[in-house]
Amino acid sequence: MRLVVMAALIGAVIASSITVARTPRAEGQMRLLVVPAAPGISDTRSAGDWARLFSKLVESGDFFSQVASRAAPDVAAAFPADDGARRSAWQSAVRGHAERDGLLQVSVADRDADRASRLAQAAADALVARSGDYSGGQAKTMLIDAPAIIRWPDLPNAALPAIFGAFLGGLAGFFIGKSGKFRKTA
Repeated sequence: MRLVVMAALIGAVIASSITVARTPRAEGQMRLLVVPAAPGISDTRSAGDWARLFSKLVESGDFFSQVASRAAPDVAAAFPADDGARRSAWQSAVRGHAERDGLLQVSVADRDADRASRLAQAAADALVARSGDYSGGQAKTMLIDAPAIIRWPDLPNAALPAIFGAFLGGLAGFFIGKSGKFRKTA
């Protein structure tokens, strides 16, 4: 029983240490306002509808190409050369969130805070410049807030990995104890 408890404690400590030691990430967040170009156009999409469309568009490979062309070469070089891997990396780094009133929040995460900020700024520039093209001239975007940097750890919850580590350590201790390799001989 003592072996199981010791293995569980060791597992919890190791899992918590790995969680705490992980490199923190930064996120560049900015807000844009989506405005229908002209109220008399026959298309009945509202600003909120356009914001929802743009929030999905920012995850596309075409949009990443626009961002990469506006970003510094070292920023674009941080993504893989393979087109599929680059698209996957971009989709895991960027998030768009649309609100009903036409506000669009775009967040770009990266391990380097400066690169996250520059990617977010390039994304904002691309969306402002190309929103008319993407909407067929029926909507435009305006930058409300310049990219703000938010720093956060990859796994801010250390309790869950500790519990999982304790479970796996206890399980390993149980099986090691059952195998008899560490039993005291009298």
